[in-house]
Amino acid sequence: MKAVRCYFLISGLSGLILFAPVAFGSVHAWSCMTMACVLFFLLSLHPEVISQVRELPVFFRTAVIFVFLVVFIQLKFIPFDRSEVFYELLKWLALASAFMLTQRLTCKTIVWLIWLIILLGAAESLYGIYQVLSGNEMVLWRIKEVHRGFVTGTYLNRNHFAGFMEIVISLQLGVFLWVLRKRQILGVLFLGILLMISFMGLIQSGSRMGMAALGLSFLFYFSFLWGRTWKTSILFVVFTGALMGGALYMEWKYLMPRLIEAMDQMVTFEGRLTVWKDAIRLISYHPWLGIGLGNFKWVFPAVQSESLLMAWGHAHNDYIELLTEIGIPAFSIFILAFAQLWVYGNNLLASSKSSLFPLAWGGFVGVTALSLHGLFDFNFAIPANMMIYLLIWGCSIRILKLSVEWNGEEDVL
Repeated sequence: MKAVRCYFLISGLSGLILFAPVAFGSVHAWSCMTMACVLFFLLSLHPEVISQVRELPVFFRTAVIFVFLVVFIQLKFIPFDRSEVFYELLKWLALASAFMLTQRLTCKTIVWLIWLIILLGAAESLYGIYQVLSGNEMVLWRIKEVHRGFVTGTYLNRNHFAGFMEIVISLQLGVFLWVLRKRQILGVLFLGILLMISFMGLIQSGSRMGMAALGLSFLFYFSFLWGRTWKTSILFVVFTGALMGGALYMEWKYLMPRLIEAMDQMVTFEGRLTVWKDAIRLISYHPWLGIGLGNFKWVFPAVQSESLLMAWGHAHNDYIELLTEIGIPAFSIFILAFAQLWVYGNNLLASSKSSLFPLAWGGFVGVTALSLHGLFDFNFAIPANMMIYLLIWGCSIRILKLSVEWNGEEDVL
């Protein structure tokens, strides 16, 4: 029975990793609820993972329960669309299940899932590049309505594709460092090809914040490599620098216009500053319970400035949008909780002696990059990206907690 449950867990998570990004990022109700149903089914097979959460920091666990309690209260008292709150609550619970399920995985399974993500990311990048070069601007069977001329993979928005690729490239860097340490020449060459393809896709997406967030996260976590194997670290920097430089050289025609636009838009950030000011005004009207999870797109038009010519369904800042939806008290506790989890994970990472350290390192580069990207976009509203984000965060912590010298065999749990 245990073997059957493990089979369903591995198969289910593998299937979701392939399905969620390909299904337009799971932004539609049919794909999002499919993802949620699979996660709830897997959780019903492994209810013991709920008790394993007690190994995480106490404040984090308590804070998450408090935030969910606030959302339950919203279902009763907020004056706006409560059905939207219920839908978002189901999605949040499903995503929380994804994080918890990672605490049941073995190192061997985590390595398998990471390989699946990095291969899918390279395939997404190739698909997007082909669509642009061929002039057949389609996303699967749908005609691309926006961001024509830019790579979006199977996503409808280039910034959401970039968010996914931030995690993919970070994991590829981690695996690249892993095989470099093991002196696997073929593995180094293969990962080099994957990295080049993925870098090109990210640059051709034209997402400036996607590239900036990945670069800043990489620079921060590079300090974690010193004091370990300095020769490998130098080789790693040389190889990745050469790959990134080559990708930038080949894709400069895509990058340069976006940099010029960034200089012209420095004052307003394409209208984002106005949206943020309007959203903060909305917060002042509903400071305690917020307007309800998922209600931003319905309530914001009431306070939107006339200078904004289009409808803004998102604040283009995940943190401001969440603040308007759940209120100041719940948001403050929620941010402190995830900040503590991030510090907890970084402490584990800094002290890790595991041979799988590079994989956890790549995971933290990715989740930190996407967290930074959230300052200027709404990747956390994209179910596929959020699921991958929480899966990788959970897997990275799981690897570090096991703290074993992996030799290719299954772990004893």
